[in-house]
Amino acid sequence: MRVLCAVLLLSLPALLAAQQPAAATEVKATGLRFWSDEFELSAETLVQFRLTYQDERGGNGTNGRDFINFRLPRVRLALHGHLFDPMFQYRLQLNFAGNPNEMVQVARFRLALGPGLNLNAGQDRVPWDWDRRVAGQNLRFIERSYVNEVFHQDWGKGLWVDGAIGSDAPLVKYWLGVFNGVLRADNDFRNKDGALTQDSFSRFIDGEMMASMRAETQPLGAMPTNLGDNRSESERDKLTIAAGVGMNYFLSGFTDGLLRGDSATVVPASGRPRTRHETVALVVDAHGRWHGASLDIAFYARFTEFHNRGSNRFKPDNKAGISDLYDWGWSIEGGYFILPAELGVFVRVCGFDADEFWGSDGLSNTRTHQRAIRPDAMEYGVAVNYFFQGDRLKFSLDINYVDQQLAFAYDGGFNTGLVGVYNRPPSRNGVLGSHPDGADHNVIWIVRLQLQWIL
Repeated sequence: MRVLCAVLLLSLPALLAAQQPAAATEVKATGLRFWSDEFELSAETLVQFRLTYQDERGGNGTNGRDFINFRLPRVRLALHGHLFDPMFQYRLQLNFAGNPNEMVQVARFRLALGPGLNLNAGQDRVPWDWDRRVAGQNLRFIERSYVNEVFHQDWGKGLWVDGAIGSDAPLVKYWLGVFNGVLRADNDFRNKDGALTQDSFSRFIDGEMMASMRAETQPLGAMPTNLGDNRSESERDKLTIAAGVGMNYFLSGFTDGLLRGDSATVVPASGRPRTRHETVALVVDAHGRWHGASLDIAFYARFTEFHNRGSNRFKPDNKAGISDLYDWGWSIEGGYFILPAELGVFVRVCGFDADEFWGSDGLSNTRTHQRAIRPDAMEYGVAVNYFFQGDRLKFSLDINYVDQQLAFAYDGGFNTGLVGVYNRPPSRNGVLGSHPDGADHNVIWIVRLQLQWIL
């Protein structure tokens, strides 16, 4: 059924175009365009071919989790245009290289009322931070930073509005929306709503709610949502800056007795978990472009409170459970195009501080704040991009060093380790109660080469 729906979605624009007697066709630099007075369809394909080498080290040497791998991380088809009138816009984006349940990445209908107000419905990136709004084909490092992977809000289904005051130099750009909100995991209190789900009562569809907003300013001139200053020689002497702030509020139930217990003994007939989280995530970022040089800075913070629901009377006393979490991180990414719009080099430094807490893993309690869901981490990287035909055909190489300072896993008694980005870090070795400064480290070297082409 999902394959049939995808075929119908792909066929609908062509069928509508066939009904127009005065349709025209254009081969663009980035794909094909079909249009008439009342219809437009633009099609674009993206393929990324990647070699990844990863060397993971911890303790006294390699730990058997190294690999070299060729793969296609993104194989995308994007269709966009308008129906009946330019104000009725649509976009469909499919990724054939990922999870089949998440093949539909963007399925959005947009009512373009004017620069100051546009109405959107469907699925798209949650417009919370700058980095996630940058398309995957426009990244300078091959993937986004460690800290962005920890904080981003993924794809979301919902209703949102956006607009801008000022066109040449937007004084304010804004996004404001309400989304389904689907819990990423019982120990990861972020949204992940990219999969296709049925309308059924479950712990994933339980009347949960998420609201997200972002505001930006670009006072010296409109800045494309990208990374790096790849403007031509004649354009890059103009200084452009942008700054933004985003906030995301997410409320949902979760089930993890090792994090937050349930004092009631009988399983509820509804199947609803008796524990809830309330998470507020914030991001503040700034961006600058001038003479081929670029600088992108972001600060992230997230606060999570835990609550009982229903007959649950659990109290996080006597080191028995968690009451709240505060995580924060930062990233700095800079670069310079040595040859305008052709050869660029980039550096990245980012850090993540995971909140540590006391609690029980089912075997023993912790008397000091030594348990965590994630490790603290630092990432250092350097990247080189060579553009044969802009982002349409480019070669990328990046080298990244990641140092994760390990904590005791809150569920260490079940040997599941910590939550990571590039791997699943092991829990700290040693005895509970030992000094936190004696933490182990898990180190990863990552080398990635990628060829990208867009048709």
